[in-house]
Amino acid sequence: ASCLSEVAQASCLSEVAQSSRLSKNVAQAQDACPTTENNNNKQDACPTTENNNNKQDDCATLGSFDWIILTSPSSVRIFIESLKTLKYDLRSLPKIMVCGPGTGDEFRKAGIFPDAEVKTDFGGEGLLDVAENTFRKNNKILRLRSDMAGDDMAILLGNSGFHVVDKVLYENKFIQYDELPEFDVCVFASSSAALSFFEKWGVKPLKNKLSVAIGEPTFKTMKKYKVKSEILVPEKALMKDSIKAIAGYFVDKKLMRRAANKSVNVS
Repeated sequence: ASCLSEVAQASCLSEVAQSSRLSKNVAQAQDACPTTENNNNKQDACPTTENNNNKQDDCATLGSFDWIILTSPSSVRIFIESLKTLKYDLRSLPKIMVCGPGTGDEFRKAGIFPDAEVKTDFGGEGLLDVAENTFRKNNKILRLRSDMAGDDMAILLGNSGFHVVDKVLYENKFIQYDELPEFDVCVFASSSAALSFFEKWGVKPLKNKLSVAIGEPTFKTMKKYKVKSEILVPEKALMKDSIKAIAGYFVDKKLMRRAANKSVNVS
């Protein structure tokens, strides 16, 4: 679908949100169904994975590194909670690299400002582009991640000549549900959310439905599972940009229907 201007999207957003079908049936992986749940911060909604933080000892060795890399809001929340538990002196943190504004915002909420931020292409290639212009070859780098994220990013950086230590900060555990709620739009906020969904229900529920993939890694996971229905990838990996993309999609469809009807009437 073509993209409306931000102003046009904003003016049309209220019209779309007022649609009972959309407002009641959009399955949002962050607000209606957050994708992760921190054991120290239980939520009442319907997350698809649970984060078990049992790697706090890794945070105690931070002083031996020049940089740390975190690539998701969930990892930052758990990381900061671990630092608080350890009563870690934030002034002695290594330099920080993050992927995406949402991840950076989690640090900024805690008064910590990342030293480098990957603003586009949040996968390994995008991070490598920034790393090559940021890291020095003698820097010691700590990559903190979930168990589901995999070590591909660390391997990619290592193959480029950087010294990287790859550590699992927390482990994901799928949360099981008896039934899938009805929806018209499904928003996947992370690769782990998409993986959990597909492991439980497969791709069939997405047939003839609109899906939104927040971030390029999430989109790649969906393509890996051969999702054939339409997928929107917002320009920025943020929920507010996903809502704008959804609004633009439905408004565009409505405008195209109107144009088609006018064309039929004229002819």
